[in-house]
Amino acid sequence: MLASNQMNIIIRRGIHLDQVAWAGMQGGGNVSVLMRAKQIERKRRLIKKMERFPAKKIPVLDFDIKPEWKENKRQRKVKVSAEEEEERNILLKRWSTYTLFKKMEEDHKVKRLMTRQAKALQELEKISPPLYKEAIKIDPHIEFACRGPVQSLPRTDYKAPLGGFLSKQPPHSTDAD
Repeated sequence: MLASNQMNIIIRRGIHLDQVAWAGMQGGGNVSVLMRAKQIERKRRLIKKMERFPAKKIPVLDFDIKPEWKENKRQRKVKVSAEEEEERNILLKRWSTYTLFKKMEEDHKVKRLMTRQAKALQELEKISPPLYKEAIKIDPHIEFACRGPVQSLPRTDYKAPLGGFLSKQPPHSTDAD
């Protein structure tokens, strides 16, 4: 442990033992110890205040894109060589095959899990029918909503309501108007 006299010398020369507390402080060596202590205290109070009140999210209200921003004259005119275009096409094909194999792999995993689950349920039914009945019950805590058949033919006697359909796409989803 340093003596108080040695500590005063270290502080006067601008060398501080607590580097974390002094990190990010503005000013050179000519700032007094009291000024730096006040800076640190202000920062600590600010940090405490920020911890108590988390940052508020600002809602985005400006969805309109100016039509002149979508004009063709604003498009970048980049000349790509034939070799570069060929490389891009090859890369795009490789990416599409990669994503296809990833999707097929996930589908295979899901099918495997479903077959394992069905096999386990069959075994459970052989071992203990009451446990099987409990296992196949629908869990009331899982929220599930279905609005009707989505993969069926349209009704022939259905009369569409008057009026048109306005597609509601999220803003910035496509650049085409």
